[in-house]
Amino acid sequence: MVFRLNLDVGGNMKIFNKTLPKDIVEELQYLDEAYFPFDEPVPLTGDLKLYPVNVRYHDEFLTCSACMTLNRMDDINGIKRDNIGYLIYKMEDEKEGAKWSRYFSRLCELVFNIKNGIKCQKCGKVFDFRQFFEGIKEKGNDFRCECGELSFSEVIGIRENKETKKKELHINGSFISSKDFDRMRQIVMYQNLPDYKDDSYVDIEVRKDQEETRALRAKKNKVGSASLERKMVCLSVKTGFFLEDIYKLTIRKFLMMFSAVDDLINYETARIGLMTGVVSTKEPLEHWVYKNEEEDIYGKSVDASAFKDMINGANN
Repeated sequence: MVFRLNLDVGGNMKIFNKTLPKDIVEELQYLDEAYFPFDEPVPLTGDLKLYPVNVRYHDEFLTCSACMTLNRMDDINGIKRDNIGYLIYKMEDEKEGAKWSRYFSRLCELVFNIKNGIKCQKCGKVFDFRQFFEGIKEKGNDFRCECGELSFSEVIGIRENKETKKKELHINGSFISSKDFDRMRQIVMYQNLPDYKDDSYVDIEVRKDQEETRALRAKKNKVGSASLERKMVCLSVKTGFFLEDIYKLTIRKFLMMFSAVDDLINYETARIGLMTGVVSTKEPLEHWVYKNEEEDIYGKSVDASAFKDMINGANN
């Protein structure tokens, strides 16, 4: 299913990547109004729907989503390929193929709510790989499903499209075309990460520089880290929500709630400081609900060398 929209939607989503096709941008804006806020599954193609991922799989999702953010323009072997072709190329690579295949397979399980394995072509029962190959080892070509069927296929795999003669991703009975995949890689990221910013269009050297700047700033400000478990506990302590209820949240809603609580604490602290005269500011205090986003993807960031000079100057 492909959306064709001519709607003037007024969502808050900012899409910085100006190289995205107009139809994908319009679809994302529509989904941000009609699907994402309510954690509704998004139709992709055939019977496949993209479901928001549960917070239990937060860390797994972040790791596996790397196969959605692969930037083919960073690799000379990717420039001549489309996005789906580049992922297939990485999945078939002798050195890293197993890693990328695992990432994609697990991501599909999470976002499509399916189980990978070997599927019976008649009744649809899915055997896990170990169970299936143990059956093959025991009965050979006579291994049958409980329904008596002999034909099986992988739930998630790479196959050649008989019409186009090109390799395509095949998921639970549906081929994923190049266009489907371009939609999928954007929807999956925006659907689950409310603060996602696609900077794939930015030159690789600029991206590396900003990564270094962020690392330097975090080190300077002595920014620590917190595990998912600690964040869930902190959210529970501050809001009074039971952990059992937090476990049921999607990644999207958990991140938004955690961010909102942090914004509220900072806003109330600053507000009290202003009212008591302890602190002052030339600019109006930004409200914790009505937040303004930077117009540029890197905001007021400076390059790494300039930031180093800034730090060294402050220390002299």
